[in-house]
Amino acid sequence: MAIDERRRIAHLLRRAGFGATPAELEDYLALGYDGAIDRLLYPEEIEEPNLDEALPIDLADPGALQIKWLYRMVHTKRPLAEKIALFWHGHFATSIDKVKSVTLMWDQYELFRDQGLGRFEDLVLGVSQNPAMLVWLDNWRSKAEAPNENYARELMELFTLGLGNYSEDDVKAGARAFTGWSIAILTDAQIGDEDVPPDKELTTRGDQTSKQEKAMTRRTRDAEYAFRPRWHDDGEKTFLGQTGAWDGDDIVRIIAAQPACATFVATKLFSFFVWDQPDAATVAPYAKLFTESSGDIRSMLAAMFASPEFSSDRAYRAKVKSPVELIVNTLKLLGMDPPLDVNNRKGGAIVALGQIPFAPPNVGGWTSGLGWIGPSTILGRYNLVLELLGGADKRRKNQSSAFDAEAFLAGAPIATATDLVDLMVDRVLEGDIAPDQRTALISYVAGTGSERQEAISPGDPRFEEKLHGLIRLTMSIPTYQLA
Repeated sequence: MAIDERRRIAHLLRRAGFGATPAELEDYLALGYDGAIDRLLYPEEIEEPNLDEALPIDLADPGALQIKWLYRMVHTKRPLAEKIALFWHGHFATSIDKVKSVTLMWDQYELFRDQGLGRFEDLVLGVSQNPAMLVWLDNWRSKAEAPNENYARELMELFTLGLGNYSEDDVKAGARAFTGWSIAILTDAQIGDEDVPPDKELTTRGDQTSKQEKAMTRRTRDAEYAFRPRWHDDGEKTFLGQTGAWDGDDIVRIIAAQPACATFVATKLFSFFVWDQPDAATVAPYAKLFTESSGDIRSMLAAMFASPEFSSDRAYRAKVKSPVELIVNTLKLLGMDPPLDVNNRKGGAIVALGQIPFAPPNVGGWTSGLGWIGPSTILGRYNLVLELLGGADKRRKNQSSAFDAEAFLAGAPIATATDLVDLMVDRVLEGDIAPDQRTALISYVAGTGSERQEAISPGDPRFEEKLHGLIRLTMSIPTYQLA
């Protein structure tokens, strides 16, 4: 089917963000589709409220990380900046379970958010020097006499080229080039495996920074990138067919110029933003654009969002929402903040659905597509709304904000069950519902047979119960699980 302008922009906001409230959707509609793309692609031009101050959470608490980022996703005026950060976090998957430092993980998130739409080569260089990544893949202790191959291997296999596009000799040469790429520890915070204490040299800055400046840095960061010349192998290396006294910068430059890198990145972006498992012919124009634009991610996404493929029947409602996308989309629609126990490892919604930000399961990142759907996770998805609305306990202690029915209705005239259902279908599904599903929802609100009561309004004693039930039912429709 050909989707109308409203559905097309709503589709864009689900893929390039986390869905939209009715007011946000109207704002983007006023810009038109091309204008909406431009606003999304240039987040730095949009004024953003101070979201970090709006949610005063102590980042010394590892449990605050997920809540703080979810809060940003829900309230941001720059949705693509947060969405691209989520994409790169899954791509360069790094976990606090090994890094330990909350501050280092948040620093890495800010790298993805602030540089995620720039040149891929610059981003990879930033990641290669990022303390969280250096700890995560063990390069912070890599020395010429014993190069650690973890980062060089994953850089090519998972981050840039893919299997089959490099050799074991390339891994060894890359590892030698990255020796000496380390960190300087600025605080007494735990960093990395507590059973492997860092070298004393790691706790000493290599420059002559003043005591006052060091103290300022310690208040905001646990560690920073430090190149240690004595650890570096400056000998000649042959890497991907090129020979020289390469260091890490050279390795990143050589990789970014490979045709395999262009195809790899284009495939990952298309799979995340358009549809799963694209074929080579579909990806080829975007790989070409990667090369022509020197790996400019903004240019590639602009082309994808404007393409016929993006607005096609094949792409529309064709991707399963990841747990984070589902949670944020639901919170936005309900006008709520993340519950303070949403990340509880003993039963919070994030854990139940299978995606914990800042704690991916391994260096390969999370699953995608139908991998998000299973017997336990589908139940968690259906229970999400029940949990957010308070379930049987409306005095929920860990609810950071309560559902406001009046704000949700936003003054819409409701006089009948049909009015309420149509409002819900429009707000939650952008009208994408089968006739029999709509009829079933109306029957739920109005009842059936001799007890049917079509009239209902916010003043009706039944209204709150029916509204909550209708929200749960509408968000349980399979369409809502799709972005």
